[in-house]
Amino acid sequence: MSLRQRLLTLTAVAVLPMAVLAFWVTARETNSTIALAQSQLRFSASLLASNQSRAIDTAEQLLTAIAGIEELRNGSRERCQAYLEDLLRRYPMYSNFGFAQADGTVLCHGLGAKGYTSAAGRDYLNAAIDKRTFVLGAPINGRVSGRRALPMALPVVRDGVVTVVAFATLDLAYAASLLTRAQIPEGARVVVADRRGTVLIEHPAPAYPDAARTIADEQLKAAAQGMTADSGEARDSQGVDHVFAYAPSRRVGEEGLMVRVAMPRSVILADGNANMLHVFLVLGLAMLAALVGTWFLGGRAIVAPAQQVMGAVRRLEKGDLDARVPLRGPGVRGEFERMGAAFNLMADSLQRRQLDLESELERSRSAYELLDQVLNGMQDALIAVSPQGRLLLHNRAALQLFDLSAPPLTLSRWPAQFGCYYPDRTTPYLPHKHPVARAAAGQAGGGARMYVRNANVPEGRMLMCSWQPFAGGAIAGGIVVFSDITQLQQLQDAQAGQLRQLVATQRKLNEAQQAGRIGNWELDLVEGRLWWSDQVFDLLGLRRDSFEVTVANFDSLIHPHDKAVHAAARQRAIDTAGSLEVDYRLIRSDGQVIWLHDVAATRAGPDGRVAWIGGLVQDITVRKLAQAELTELNASLEARITQRTAELARQEQLFRTLAEQAPEVVWNTDAAGTHLTFVNRAWCELVGGTPQDWIGGNDRSTIHPDDVDAVSEKWRHSARTLDIFTGERRIRASDGTFHTMSYKASPVLDADGEVAFWVGIETDITGLKAIELALRSSNQELEAFSYSVSHDLRAPLGAISGFSKALAAKIEGQADERSLHYLARIQAGVGKMEQLIDALLSLSKVARASFEWTMVDLGAIAQEIMDDLKAQQPDRQVDVAIEQGLVAQGDAPMLRVLLQNLLGNAWKFTTHQQHARIELGRLKSGGPFYVRDNGVGFDMSYATKLFVAFQRLHSEAEFPGTGIGLATVRRIVLRHHGKVWAESSPGQSTVFYFTLSQVAPPAWLATDIDRIS
Repeated sequence: MSLRQRLLTLTAVAVLPMAVLAFWVTARETNSTIALAQSQLRFSASLLASNQSRAIDTAEQLLTAIAGIEELRNGSRERCQAYLEDLLRRYPMYSNFGFAQADGTVLCHGLGAKGYTSAAGRDYLNAAIDKRTFVLGAPINGRVSGRRALPMALPVVRDGVVTVVAFATLDLAYAASLLTRAQIPEGARVVVADRRGTVLIEHPAPAYPDAARTIADEQLKAAAQGMTADSGEARDSQGVDHVFAYAPSRRVGEEGLMVRVAMPRSVILADGNANMLHVFLVLGLAMLAALVGTWFLGGRAIVAPAQQVMGAVRRLEKGDLDARVPLRGPGVRGEFERMGAAFNLMADSLQRRQLDLESELERSRSAYELLDQVLNGMQDALIAVSPQGRLLLHNRAALQLFDLSAPPLTLSRWPAQFGCYYPDRTTPYLPHKHPVARAAAGQAGGGARMYVRNANVPEGRMLMCSWQPFAGGAIAGGIVVFSDITQLQQLQDAQAGQLRQLVATQRKLNEAQQAGRIGNWELDLVEGRLWWSDQVFDLLGLRRDSFEVTVANFDSLIHPHDKAVHAAARQRAIDTAGSLEVDYRLIRSDGQVIWLHDVAATRAGPDGRVAWIGGLVQDITVRKLAQAELTELNASLEARITQRTAELARQEQLFRTLAEQAPEVVWNTDAAGTHLTFVNRAWCELVGGTPQDWIGGNDRSTIHPDDVDAVSEKWRHSARTLDIFTGERRIRASDGTFHTMSYKASPVLDADGEVAFWVGIETDITGLKAIELALRSSNQELEAFSYSVSHDLRAPLGAISGFSKALAAKIEGQADERSLHYLARIQAGVGKMEQLIDALLSLSKVARASFEWTMVDLGAIAQEIMDDLKAQQPDRQVDVAIEQGLVAQGDAPMLRVLLQNLLGNAWKFTTHQQHARIELGRLKSGGPFYVRDNGVGFDMSYATKLFVAFQRLHSEAEFPGTGIGLATVRRIVLRHHGKVWAESSPGQSTVFYFTLSQVAPPAWLATDIDRIS
């Protein structure tokens, strides 16, 4: 091999490492560029997925807000439509809002001005009704808007039934337009699809934006179905290599959105490939030049130039990109000089490549700075954390809410450190439920409300949280967005309050119109449309669903004699653009003729001509009839006055006759009460004399001296307060004896409200006082009897019980079974007798107990009794229903005994019922009270025995008792001037009814009312 060939070989071998080094550096930079692009695409996909989640969260919040406003769902369509139209203007990203019934009938929507159609057959409507929760539907083409949209719906459930469904549609075209303003890498393509693989949004927009299509990427389809995030490289159906990343949005039930961001690999590597081509082109030219130089200059000195070249190579290997082979000045150069020049050219290329890489890094830093500006420009707080909870990223808004300058925290310390509470503002957030912990764990979601109160925000803020993991194969961390909704919630509360005020004002207006029999109407002269309020239909006796409101139909109702007058007045108002005021008659649907008064005003249209007229209509039939009657009344007034004068004279004569014939004492006095102006025959028969003897005087001389002061004091009180003058006093009769009188007098007032005279009546109760004395004597005898029962009967019973127990102890172990049975029977009989004695004493105690008339809460007493019964038998399952507000007048201890007996019987007689039920209530206001149970019941033929002492309808073995309880109930009810009775059927139910007087009995009668009965 010649030296020239060897030099050529050596030259080629010397240049080859530089080419390999350039290729290695280029390959490494290519991989770095791809990795950086994947990271940017993952971040972009996560941010876009978070934006989609926020759009879904916003829709759910808005639907929850409008669904909670009952006036929108049940009010007028016009008001609801106006509200939703305003909502569309505020949120242009939605193409429509509305309410629909379960059958698809649309009650109102924000595009009502374009018309109404049915939502029947829409999958999202059926899904909301079936699942009874917020749902996300498949993309649709709006039947009214004509735009492609993503529907969302929220059902309103009342008493377990879906009454109405609130829906919203996300305008996909508008959402796609928002992507133009998003921070997306240049040359990237964005696709948003649902879980079925249907493409919803594309950026840049496709050639046929309205054509629905399905994504062809099977890997993306599988990720959409599983709602997982990933990134990587793939080749599309056209053979183009792409670098991609995709991330899921918040899941709504089984539905969700998947965001895919992809860039062609060629676009990412365009700059690097151009640089690499340039490098290899330069290397090729350099190698060619070196080989040519070696070929022609191989005979020149080799060692020194070779050492220079190798020295420069070593410096370059050490990273000195300024290393160069020294060259001579211009002129002829040898082969090594050319190789040195080629080396210098390669070094220059590598240096330029390094500068390009530094420039690319500078652009990356600029991109990150732009991203930092975008994040810090957000109003929402954003925090990114690692799976271990280490803070990776946050924006300025996050610093305003949380003090992130503190040392790193574990995820479990976040709620306590930063004051995170549930929306009730008092319950601390559970650490594993905190959005930061859930995002770090790889969960995606949103719509969670959280209240934050700490040193940064001592006044507290209400936040809406959404969270999203970001991954690169494995979970790399999570992003949490905190949206401050404090003002939004306050605005919603304020709007709800304004709506309530509007509804209240409208209700008051309607009530005022109903009270004044006034309705309002409007006539659109351009469209010829006549509108009536509900009050107009009521005035005319018509129904809205059976009467078509038109001018012709209304004119047909006007009385024939008044049609021309009404038509002329209306036409005159229209022609002159003035007001309308006319009275006319109208024939109602039931044939009744009524008078109406119309007052209306006109309104001009854009052309200056009258386009609208409207006003009020009032039923003035009563006024017209009153006017008609006024003349007749004036004509007959004199005759009626004469007739009335005669009637008054007859009534005065009738009063005097009745007073004279009355068995009770009747008297009148002057306004001061000092002089009698009338006394009847009964007074004269009692005290003697004639009416003329007493008129002009007073009755003080007849009053018992011991009663004069009390009667005078009562009279002074009644004269001062104009209260009823009432009480008891003793009057000396003509035979010298004193009669006890119950008196009652009332003042008669004149037209000025002053006392004209007093009218009094007195009843002789001397006989009743004697009865009272006899009853008290009888009561003393009953007390003596009770004492006898309590002591005289108990003594021998005690002896029998004691001796029987002593005998049992004496013969213990010696007596046979029959003897022991007899002793047990004796002791059981003694116990039963003692129970009967206790029951008799209790019954007599009810009759003798003092009586205090107060307001008694029967419901509270009944609840206490049932609680005691349940505590005694906790194993029993009894359904107890006590009506609220059960109050009565009476004696509280006695009414407690009454309820103890009735409720105790109900508890006892439902023992064998598996599903026992006991009720206490009242049939109606002022009606009888009742206690109902579903126990064993009884035959109504034995009802007369129920309230008799010791009468039982069931054996002692079935239900133990003494037979005194219902007798006690009867005595208590009679002492309250009431009644008690029962209704029952064997094996079904029993109801005990009782009534109580609302007026306290007289003091002298309250103690012994049962004896009189």
